[in-house]
Amino acid sequence: MLAADAGCSDEEIVRTVAVSGSTVYRTKRRFVQGNLERALSEEPRPGAERKLTGKEEALLVARLAQILPKAAPAGRWNFWPTP
Repeated sequence: MLAADAGCSDEEIVRTVAVSGSTVYRTKRRFVQGNLERALSEEPRPGAERKLTGKEEALLVARLAQILPKAAPAGRWNFWPTP
């Protein structure tokens, strides 16, 4: 927002801040539609429903913690246990 206020082009902001052009556009649009706080925050994004419940996710993580140390040689991610 400071760069835009200083007169920098969107292309300069993209290169300097290392974000996409759409990010610059959306941030500026949120500022115009609201205020600085709205410009710098994001609203919740819609998305697909979770595939696992919290309990199922915890069980999966616990099981992987048991399997991976046996399956992966030191320093490598190998998900296939050796026979």
